[in-house]
Amino acid sequence: AYLKECERIAASSNHEAVLVDCIKLLEAFVCENFLGPPTAQDSPVEGVHPVGVMTTKRGHKLCVEELLVDGEVVPISINRPLLLLVSLHCINMLDPSLKVQFWKMRAHFIYQRVLSRKAHSVRAKLGVCMKELENAQDISVLGITPVQLYIEMGHVHSFYREVDRANAMFQKAQQLSGLHTELTGVLGVRTEHQSFKTAQLTLVTKS
Repeated sequence: AYLKECERIAASSNHEAVLVDCIKLLEAFVCENFLGPPTAQDSPVEGVHPVGVMTTKRGHKLCVEELLVDGEVVPISINRPLLLLVSLHCINMLDPSLKVQFWKMRAHFIYQRVLSRKAHSVRAKLGVCMKELENAQDISVLGITPVQLYIEMGHVHSFYREVDRANAMFQKAQQLSGLHTELTGVLGVRTEHQSFKTAQLTLVTKS
């Protein structure tokens, strides 16, 4: 019922404003679970309609169960799962503009990172978003550079062990940034107490 109410409010609101709220919720969830420090369960997210509910153990359990997908569970130890849950529900309702697809990619990758294993359905949604982003002619609306976008998409492919696709994204980012790399070997010591030099693999960069 709570999620339905969130969807109702989102549907009747300006979509750009809804996206901004979704981003704030995602950022708050990332701070709670990855960057820290955690906050009180009922702390409001600044500028967003209050979502500090379901603070009881039962409410927390319901949120975690709602996030279960493909049989992969969300660790019960995550903080404030409702932040992620509301963000995912609302962002999926928005028109699939390029900016929405970008943040949807980020939201679903964050979702994947809190699951116990890789989830096929989440990967499929990420694939749709990344296809749209890769085919886009102009990404200025995203507020990031093409280099940053290719690095993010490469990170997603790398997480799923899609080595060829990840390398392709990283190489595009490297070409666009003008970064040149070369592997070579040099003689040197590995510890301060080592008295003789040995061959060591070295990466030389130039930009």
